[in-house]
Amino acid sequence: MNITILGASGKLGKVTTAHLRSAFPEAELVLTSRSIVSEAGWLQFDPFHDDWEILGQPEVLVNCIGAIRGKEEDFERVHMGLVDRMLDAYRGMGAPHI
Repeated sequence: MNITILGASGKLGKVTTAHLRSAFPEAELVLTSRSIVSEAGWLQFDPFHDDWEILGQPEVLVNCIGAIRGKEEDFERVHMGLVDRMLDAYRGMGAPHI
């Protein structure tokens, strides 16, 4: 199974990644972060600016990107705008489970 985790370097992403590694040890995890992470299995990816095609065709796409505080427009961009971008890229990614 191929699982791509958006925002894997954040608070929720770290916990989710650890859980998925434990629950599905045979799965190939692709961990994304806007920051550069020099460890194997990580992909630098900005969902608002990068081409979603670089994610390939995961079987499962997990979104752990979020905004807890900040300006209202940032909250809307992250929580609603990101979902719109994800759904736009959905079919091109092979229609993964989200």
